[in-house]
Amino acid sequence: IKFPYSFTLGQANVMLPGTMFDGPITIFARLDKDGDAAPASGDIDGSVVTEVGDQQVEITLNHLIGS
Repeated sequence: IKFPYSFTLGQANVMLPGTMFDGPITIFARLDKDGDAAPASGDIDGSVVTEVGDQQVEITLNHLIGS
């Protein structure tokens, strides 16, 4: 992966089918060390709260899991 990493989110990305994609929303990102979807010691994550339609949203990966 090359940083900064560009991403786009929309209605197709909601976690629960039938849920409306409206804000505010929290976006979580994690750089995963072992390839498992579950967070584990050594992974790095971060989050940001934003509104639907916002552009140029930046998520800072600033939390080391297990520390």
